[in-house]
Amino acid sequence: TELKKLMIWLNISSRGVFAQSDAQVRNEVVAKLDDLPATSPRWKTYNRARRAVMRHYFGNAERAAAMGLPGAPQPNGYPDAHLPWKGSESG
Repeated sequence: TELKKLMIWLNISSRGVFAQSDAQVRNEVVAKLDDLPATSPRWKTYNRARRAVMRHYFGNAERAAAMGLPGAPQPNGYPDAHLPWKGSESG
């Protein structure tokens, strides 16, 4: 699937296991994704995965409780979950 291909690319780009890389390496890899054209399949897959994670993390109280949080940070959902990322969260 496309998500599996994305995970392989993340691991290759981070020269190891992406999730176990330090924050600087992860930020550099994600910045490379952000620089891809919005029409590229890898960017589209990444953006869909990011939206899903943000939606579930910020809008789901059960998942927040499982992570030890007192409640969902955004109980009404993530404000820009319907918009493409392209750096909008970087300020």
